[in-house]
Amino acid sequence: MYRTITLADEIIKLCRFNNIKYVYIYGDSTAKADDTNQQVGTNFYTIIEKKLIDSHIFCEMRVPGLRTNKFLDSQRPHKNPNNRNASEYINELLKNNKIIISEKNKTSINDYINVRKDKDGNIDKSEKDPITSGQKYGHLTDTLKYFICEYDFENYSNFISFTKKFISS
Repeated sequence: MYRTITLADEIIKLCRFNNIKYVYIYGDSTAKADDTNQQVGTNFYTIIEKKLIDSHIFCEMRVPGLRTNKFLDSQRPHKNPNNRNASEYINELLKNNKIIISEKNKTSINDYINVRKDKDGNIDKSEKDPITSGQKYGHLTDTLKYFICEYDFENYSNFISFTKKFISS
C-alpha cells in the first residue's frame, strides 16, 4: 500500500505543478482485486482515486473492468489484452512510426529491447534484478501495452480482427 500512496502523491504533485484538474488512469486489470491488507472493496486503484478526489483532482479510470465510463466498460473486455495480440499491434505501430519513443527515454528503451517472451507469449518475468530481487524487465513494456490497447482500443480491435481473419488464415 505504501507504494500506492507514494504514487498517488506523485500524481498529485505533477497535477498541481502543471495545473491539471482531470486525469485518466490506465493499468493492469489484475490490480483491481481487493487488497488483502485493506477493507473489502479497496484496491490499488480505489486508493489512488480517493487521494486524487480528496485533492480536488478528478480522474477517470480506464482500467479493464474498472472503467468509470460505464458505456466504455460495457463495450470493452474486462480483462487485460492478450499478450501476443498486443505485442503484434504495438510492434506494428512502432514499425510504422505511429509510436515514437524519444532516445532520451533510455530506461523505457532498455526495457523494450531486453524484455523477452516466455513459451506462451507472455512477458518472461524470470530474470531478477540483483538489487531489488524483482522483475528486471517488462514493467514498462506492460505499461505501454495496457495504455496503447485501451487508449487506441478501436484500432487495436480492428487490427486483431483483421490479423485473425486475413493473415492467420
